[in-house]
Amino acid sequence: MHLEQLRDAEDARRKGQARRTLMQLIWLLVTGAGAYILTSLLFAQNENLYATLYRQFSIPTWVPTAVIFWAIVLLIVILMQLVFILSFMLASNEGRRRPGTPSLHSRNKDPLDDRF
Repeated sequence: MHLEQLRDAEDARRKGQARRTLMQLIWLLVTGAGAYILTSLLFAQNENLYATLYRQFSIPTWVPTAVIFWAIVLLIVILMQLVFILSFMLASNEGRRRPGTPSLHSRNKDPLDDRF
């Protein structure tokens, strides 16, 4: 009986996780495509950008330009993910809630409490 209550409580806690994971995967793909397009446009407009990056960051010349290109794409994706996390923290109730704030009412029902 108690195991069933624990399993039901775990299922209720996990409800909606698949949707959030799917939305985050879609956001990751969108930011990856956007970062690729932005970086390719940036390098297409300025042919000397590779030489400038090699010189400014002291990158050895044996490092291929594709590595630099994909490193910049990855950097843009990471920055966009940080924007996603910060916007979640600021915009949603779940993100604004401080963990560990004491209150008389728990957000999670105790499955082993027989009063419910």
